[in-house]
Amino acid sequence: MSRIVIFSVVALLLLAGCSTTVAPEKVYGTYLADYPFGSASLKLEHDGSFVQEVTIKDQEPKTVRGSWNFDRVRSEITLHGALAVADGYGHLSNSWQTTEDLVNQRVERLWFRVVIEISVDYPYVKQ
Repeated sequence: MSRIVIFSVVALLLLAGCSTTVAPEKVYGTYLADYPFGSASLKLEHDGSFVQEVTIKDQEPKTVRGSWNFDRVRSEITLHGALAVADGYGHLSNSWQTTEDLVNQRVERLWFRVVIEISVDYPYVKQ
């Protein structure tokens, strides 16, 4: 019987640690993403604005400002005027210096950390 209780407690802790939805008040803050070819930071402000700084090896860093909104039901964020750094295949995008709207990007809480999955291979992780 005690094994069942221990297993149940462990299972509940694991489920709590990898809940997929994020409360809106947990979305604000600074996120970092690391790539083989550089890094990026994303600061989400309470007023719906953001600052994104991207540093690529052997290139000038680029900083952009834009706006964002969060869909609490779907736990997704849309960034207006952001840089899409990775191309979807794990490589630097040829158009990484061009701003675009990154629509319906999944925001999840994984192992007690909030992540934005702009790139599945290289998510932005809240600091």
